[in-house]
Amino acid sequence: MSFGIRGSFGNEATHPSGVCSQLPMETVTVTVRNADTTAKSKGQGVHLEFSGGEWTADIIAAGDITGATVLGGLFGVCAETIAASGTGKVHLKGRVEALGGDTSAVGLPLKFEHTTGEVVAAAEDDESLKVGINGEEALTDGGLHPIYFDGFILTRETDTAAG
Repeated sequence: MSFGIRGSFGNEATHPSGVCSQLPMETVTVTVRNADTTAKSKGQGVHLEFSGGEWTADIIAAGDITGATVLGGLFGVCAETIAASGTGKVHLKGRVEALGGDTSAVGLPLKFEHTTGEVVAAAEDDESLKVGINGEEALTDGGLHPIYFDGFILTRETDTAAG
Protein backbone atom coordinates (compact mmCIF):
# COMPACT_ATOMS: atom_id res chain seq x y z
CA MET A 1 0.00 0.00 0.00
CA SER A 2 1.30 3.47 -0.81
CA PHE A 3 0.24 6.86 0.39
CA GLY A 4 0.43 10.13 -1.47
CA ILE A 5 -1.18 13.48 -2.05
CA ARG A 6 -3.74 13.43 -4.84
CA GLY A 7 -4.36 16.44 -7.01
CA SER A 8 -2.32 19.26 -8.37
CA PHE A 9 -0.58 21.95 -6.36
CA GLY A 10 0.63 25.27 -7.74
CA ASN A 11 0.36 23.97 -11.32
CA GLU A 12 2.79 21.15 -10.47
CA ALA A 13 1.99 17.98 -12.37
CA THR A 14 0.69 14.98 -10.49
CA HIS A 15 2.18 11.59 -11.18
CA PRO A 16 -0.22 9.29 -13.14
CA SER A 17 -0.52 7.09 -10.05
CA GLY A 18 -2.17 10.04 -8.28
CA VAL A 19 0.83 10.53 -6.01
CA CYS A 20 2.14 14.09 -6.04
CA SER A 21 5.75 14.08 -7.23
CA GLN A 22 6.61 17.21 -5.22
CA LEU A 23 5.54 18.46 -1.82
CA PRO A 24 3.26 21.49 -1.99
CA MET A 25 5.14 24.39 -0.42
CA GLU A 26 4.51 28.06 -1.03
CA THR A 27 7.55 29.90 -2.31
CA VAL A 28 8.03 33.43 -1.00
CA THR A 29 10.19 35.72 -3.14
CA VAL A 30 11.20 39.33 -2.50
CA THR A 31 13.33 41.94 -4.27
CA VAL A 32 16.47 43.09 -2.44
CA ARG A 33 19.61 45.08 -3.16
CA ASN A 34 22.95 43.30 -3.39
CA ALA A 35 25.08 45.02 -0.72
CA ASP A 36 28.31 43.56 -2.09
CA THR A 37 30.57 44.63 -4.92
CA THR A 38 30.45 41.11 -6.38
CA ALA A 39 27.54 39.54 -8.26
CA LYS A 40 25.43 36.79 -6.70
CA SER A 41 24.63 33.67 -8.72
CA LYS A 42 21.26 32.01 -9.14
CA GLY A 43 20.91 29.43 -6.35
CA GLN A 44 23.50 31.05 -4.08
CA GLY A 45 22.58 31.54 -0.43
CA VAL A 46 22.77 35.05 1.00
CA HIS A 47 22.41 36.72 4.40
CA LEU A 48 19.66 39.35 4.54
CA GLU A 49 19.81 42.52 6.65
CA PHE A 50 17.68 45.62 7.03
CA SER A 51 19.99 48.57 6.55
CA GLY A 52 19.43 52.20 5.55
CA GLY A 53 15.68 51.67 5.17
CA GLU A 54 15.94 48.71 2.78
CA TRP A 55 16.55 44.97 2.77
CA THR A 56 19.97 44.02 1.46
CA ALA A 57 21.66 40.73 0.62
CA ASP A 58 25.31 40.06 1.33
CA ILE A 59 27.74 37.18 1.35
CA ILE A 60 27.33 34.70 4.21
CA ALA A 61 30.12 35.07 6.76
CA ALA A 62 31.14 32.25 9.08
CA GLY A 63 29.89 34.34 12.02
CA ASP A 64 26.39 34.46 10.47
CA ILE A 65 25.90 30.69 10.59
CA THR A 66 28.27 29.00 13.07
CA GLY A 67 29.29 29.28 16.69
CA ALA A 68 27.77 29.01 20.15
CA THR A 69 26.34 32.55 20.10
CA VAL A 70 24.59 32.34 16.71
CA LEU A 71 20.87 32.05 17.38
CA GLY A 72 19.42 32.73 13.97
CA GLY A 73 18.97 35.17 11.16
CA LEU A 74 17.24 35.77 7.87
CA PHE A 75 18.67 34.09 4.80
CA GLY A 76 17.66 33.76 1.17
CA VAL A 77 18.46 31.86 -2.00
CA CYS A 78 18.97 33.95 -5.13
CA ALA A 79 16.17 33.34 -7.63
CA GLU A 80 18.31 34.92 -10.35
CA THR A 81 21.78 36.32 -10.86
CA ILE A 82 22.03 39.68 -9.08
CA ALA A 83 24.61 42.17 -10.33
CA ALA A 84 27.09 43.80 -7.95
CA SER A 85 25.26 46.58 -6.06
CA GLY A 86 22.14 45.80 -8.16
CA THR A 87 18.68 44.60 -7.20
CA GLY A 88 17.20 41.16 -7.77
CA LYS A 89 14.84 38.48 -6.53
CA VAL A 90 15.63 36.28 -3.54
CA HIS A 91 13.57 33.34 -2.22
CA LEU A 92 12.82 33.50 1.52
CA LYS A 93 11.26 30.04 1.69
CA GLY A 94 9.75 27.28 -0.40
CA ARG A 95 10.80 24.70 -2.95
CA VAL A 96 13.73 26.52 -4.54
CA GLU A 97 16.70 25.78 -6.77
CA ALA A 98 19.88 25.99 -4.70
CA LEU A 99 23.51 25.71 -5.67
CA GLY A 100 24.95 22.39 -4.45
CA GLY A 101 28.35 22.34 -2.76
CA ASP A 102 28.74 18.59 -2.29
CA THR A 103 27.16 15.28 -3.33
CA SER A 104 24.65 14.93 -0.48
CA ALA A 105 22.07 12.17 -0.74
CA VAL A 106 18.31 12.78 -0.65
CA GLY A 107 16.71 13.38 2.75
CA LEU A 108 19.56 15.14 4.51
CA PRO A 109 19.33 18.45 6.38
CA LEU A 110 21.34 21.19 4.71
CA LYS A 111 23.42 24.17 5.77
CA PHE A 112 25.12 26.97 3.85
CA GLU A 113 28.85 27.05 3.26
CA HIS A 114 30.02 30.50 4.26
CA THR A 115 31.50 32.72 1.55
CA THR A 116 30.25 30.48 -1.32
CA GLY A 117 26.59 30.28 -0.28
CA GLU A 118 26.38 26.68 -1.53
CA VAL A 119 24.22 24.15 0.31
CA VAL A 120 25.91 21.08 1.78
CA ALA A 121 24.89 18.29 4.14
CA ALA A 122 24.80 19.27 7.82
CA ALA A 123 26.23 16.76 10.29
CA GLU A 124 24.16 15.80 13.34
CA ASP A 125 26.45 17.59 15.80
CA ASP A 126 27.24 20.49 13.48
CA GLU A 127 26.65 23.89 15.10
CA SER A 128 25.82 25.54 11.77
CA LEU A 129 22.29 26.79 11.18
CA LYS A 130 20.14 24.29 9.26
CA VAL A 131 18.41 25.96 6.30
CA GLY A 132 16.49 23.19 4.60
CA ILE A 133 16.32 19.62 3.43
CA ASN A 134 17.40 17.87 0.28
CA GLY A 135 14.08 16.24 -0.51
CA GLU A 136 14.02 15.13 -4.13
CA GLU A 137 17.42 14.42 -5.65
CA ALA A 138 21.06 14.08 -4.67
CA LEU A 139 23.14 17.24 -4.88
CA THR A 140 26.04 17.68 -7.24
CA ASP A 141 28.87 20.08 -6.53
CA GLY A 142 28.14 23.26 -8.49
CA GLY A 143 24.73 22.12 -9.80
CA LEU A 144 21.29 23.66 -9.22
CA HIS A 145 18.92 21.36 -7.34
CA PRO A 146 15.46 21.65 -5.77
CA ILE A 147 15.51 21.85 -1.99
CA TYR A 148 12.89 22.64 0.63
CA PHE A 149 14.20 25.86 2.15
CA ASP A 150 13.21 28.09 5.04
CA GLY A 151 15.30 31.23 5.48
CA PHE A 152 13.63 32.24 8.74
CA ILE A 153 16.20 30.52 10.96
CA LEU A 154 15.48 30.90 14.66
CA THR A 155 17.82 28.43 16.34
CA ARG A 156 20.64 25.98 15.78
CA GLU A 157 21.37 22.47 16.92
CA THR A 158 23.63 22.23 19.95
CA ASP A 159 26.96 20.51 19.47
CA THR A 160 26.41 17.26 21.36
CA ALA A 161 29.93 16.03 20.62
CA ALA A 162 31.50 18.85 22.67
CA GLY A 163 30.10 17.29 25.74
